[in-house]
Amino acid sequence: MPLGFHRILVFDDKVDDGTRIAKSIWDAGYSVRFIKSDPVSLRNAKVKKLQGVRVIFMDINLLGHGIVTTSNFSTVQQAISTYLDERNGPYALITWSSFGDEANNLFDYLKERMPVNLKPLIYKTLRKEEADTTLMTKVKKYLKELDAINCLIDWEGGVQQAACDTIYELVDMARSIPDKEMKDAIKIVLSKLARAEAGDHLDKHNAINHLNGVLVQILYDRAVNHMRVDRRCGGLIWSGRNEAAGEGWQQKVNTMLHLDLTGPRGTQEHMPGDVYRYPGHGHGLPIPELKNIYRFINDEFKAVIRQNLTPEEKKKVKRDSRLLLVEIIPACDHFSSKLVWHRYVVAARIGCEFLNSDVVKKRKSPDYLWSSPVFQEANLPKFIIFFNSKLIVSIPRKKSLQRRIGSRLFRVRQPLLGDMLGWLARQSSRLGHVSVSP
Repeated sequence: MPLGFHRILVFDDKVDDGTRIAKSIWDAGYSVRFIKSDPVSLRNAKVKKLQGVRVIFMDINLLGHGIVTTSNFSTVQQAISTYLDERNGPYALITWSSFGDEANNLFDYLKERMPVNLKPLIYKTLRKEEADTTLMTKVKKYLKELDAINCLIDWEGGVQQAACDTIYELVDMARSIPDKEMKDAIKIVLSKLARAEAGDHLDKHNAINHLNGVLVQILYDRAVNHMRVDRRCGGLIWSGRNEAAGEGWQQKVNTMLHLDLTGPRGTQEHMPGDVYRYPGHGHGLPIPELKNIYRFINDEFKAVIRQNLTPEEKKKVKRDSRLLLVEIIPACDHFSSKLVWHRYVVAARIGCEFLNSDVVKKRKSPDYLWSSPVFQEANLPKFIIFFNSKLIVSIPRKKSLQRRIGSRLFRVRQPLLGDMLGWLARQSSRLGHVSVSP
């Protein structure tokens, strides 16, 4: 049961002290997890790392010695690194200790040595005698300093509330099914929801994917309705509209908006927009064999590649570019008997450094090529995906053939995919014309 979303953690090497802090938080109406954090406990800890933690109360002296040294600080770092996932997100670190004067030394230590993804956004300190029923009032005051981050934390709470509301409604539906125990009634409701998307294509292997697809659509509407209207957040968002942001972040935003990089699903079932690598020589599939994929990229996508590449740059193009297959069958066909073959448009992922400047800045390319916005994953080089309307291939649904394609690399999300498919439809249906020039 996934009950691992602890928002507040308390670390202390002494159970009595740690539970006293935790009790103050419980008395204020918040859930909290106490973690015994002496060196032996940390060394023997076998835990699934936590995400979604927003406040950590940390004893500075986890070693229990009479003095505080850098060994204490490294144990604090070990405690955070042991329990917090690198994708946890923003949190406030609030320390307490009889050695309160050492807090700033601890903060300097963590700022210098902690991985950037695990660093607290704000650092605060209090003395143990301050741990009373007014503790959470002080914490709320501290958290206000997170400023615009609180807009995200409020949004996170709205999504959780929307999920609770969705589950309540599903269970309420189940209660209305006559002569069924709740556990059986829930099975019926979930099965009907999955079948609403999958139709006759539903089976035990793909059922959870289809159910999740429907629930996410329901959750979206619920989440929109549960978002609190916070005028202060609106003002903070508006105030950032003209802030200088430097280079690089726009491409990362494009990637978040348009590419699903979560990796392959639990099954090999395809979805519209799924992207696969074009298989290498000897693939045994009913699509063209390409002895040299990179020469093919240079031939079929040469209109967008700079013509003055150096020999070293040509080697990098060969090494870094990727020829891709992008699934273009409509979603409804995936979940009915209408799907006979999987159809793909062939695309190329090419680094921006190898492209014509007009392609990168103005998205100008020949009419048979359609270019995505500029993307960037983490701190890797920026790239654009080019879809080629002259290159459409089909592969039968046979599992033996689909396995040869391999796992998906990522998925093009629906808004960008819809624009691309609209362009592709216009390309395939255009009549063309011949004119005589004067």
